[in-house]
Amino acid sequence: MSSNYMEIKTITYDNNNRYFFYDIQSGFFVESRAILNKIIGLYPEHSPEEILDLLKEEYPEELIKKSFEYIKNMYKSNGMLSQKNKVIQKNSPPKLKNLWLNIVHDCNMRCIYCFANGGDYKDERMNMSVERAKKCIDYWYKNLGDFDKVNVYFFGGEPFLNRKVIEYSMEYIDNLIKSTGRKVCYNITTNGTIFDEDFVKKLKEHDVELLFSVDGTPDIHDSQRIFASGRGTYNVISENLKKFQEYFPRLNANIVVTKKSAPYFQKSVEHLFKMGFKNVTFFLSITSDDGLAFTEEDLDIIFSQIKHLNTLTLKNIIHHKSGILVNALAICKKIHLNLPYSGCALENNSVSVFTPDGTMFKCYELLSEKEFSIGHIDTADKWENMCKNKNFMKSLDERVCNKCWAQKLCGGGCAYDSFVYNKDVNIPYSISCKLVKFLISEGIRMYSELYMSIPESLDRLFKNTEI
Repeated sequence: MSSNYMEIKTITYDNNNRYFFYDIQSGFFVESRAILNKIIGLYPEHSPEEILDLLKEEYPEELIKKSFEYIKNMYKSNGMLSQKNKVIQKNSPPKLKNLWLNIVHDCNMRCIYCFANGGDYKDERMNMSVERAKKCIDYWYKNLGDFDKVNVYFFGGEPFLNRKVIEYSMEYIDNLIKSTGRKVCYNITTNGTIFDEDFVKKLKEHDVELLFSVDGTPDIHDSQRIFASGRGTYNVISENLKKFQEYFPRLNANIVVTKKSAPYFQKSVEHLFKMGFKNVTFFLSITSDDGLAFTEEDLDIIFSQIKHLNTLTLKNIIHHKSGILVNALAICKKIHLNLPYSGCALENNSVSVFTPDGTMFKCYELLSEKEFSIGHIDTADKWENMCKNKNFMKSLDERVCNKCWAQKLCGGGCAYDSFVYNKDVNIPYSISCKLVKFLISEGIRMYSELYMSIPESLDRLFKNTEI
């Protein structure tokens, strides 16, 4: 039963006498057997001889040896625990897919954790003009890769402060795209404090995906998200949501969790479900403020709450109810579709981000850091050349996380998180790493549960969805 060392990277999951493992190297989810999962779980911390000794009271010696040989042969022929062939990623020129327009660097709110410094990104407050928007759109369209579906994001500050440019941009893009057969998905992140019925009707006509920033219960929300005057915003948003729901019955929310709000995370998410939000995505506050930033102990506080909300999410999916916490479910989608990691926006070169004055970036969160600008729309070269000349990220093989088991589904972490805490986009933030690894284990648990409960619905659930 001797064996050369095998670098096995798998996560196992057992439930109700059914056994699964997810092979991270190949990206394939496999239904397994109890003895295989036990051997995988024990190796390589234990030698083959030790594994035999540990399991011989439970299984016949011959079965243990055959099972180990089965695993060894599979690894030997594939370099992974899957009978599927590994997909080889070939280097190819950057292909521009998505457009991100920061149409306003101003906001009517002053959230306590705002990465955009109250909307101005540490610079002057300004709006994008129609003329500038047209120039940015033309550049994006000229450099657009061969994609059937593309996304256009309107962001700020608060995008509803520049409604004229949103309306113009959607009409102009529709005219450009209509003869190509592509599908355009428009996305707006808003604080929900502004409701303009005529404008909302136009958003409905263009099937815009709205994402509302709401942090939970009235007391939690108003302690974190306030108007520039210092007044709480919850009551205004709550009343506006009722109006938005007349046009957008399916609403999505984004919640930011701080050190202070962590103990009330579950309560806050469940409150958002009751408000009518179908999907909720959460983010940790990324800040140098010790009063808001997470520690590992704070993560432990929210892990049990996330697990409870994920279980609630499973029940809601199975019974066709609203109320879905998206983060771990997004891992399920990657597992089902065997999606390779794409890296963060700074690395994957698929999105062009424009500030109101036409300065170009790859990551919307790093707009305050001028060193990450890749140029200006007035002097922009071909997208491929701009990416080549401004490559801020090392390859995963050159980073400290190059051997990490979570690399397949993580992609090296968020560059912004890394920059805030380590002043280096190539050194991952340890708190984010721990959270991602927890979400991956939860994603495998959830996918296994869905696989057992509604196998016939997995394609419907994960294909052609925004999860």
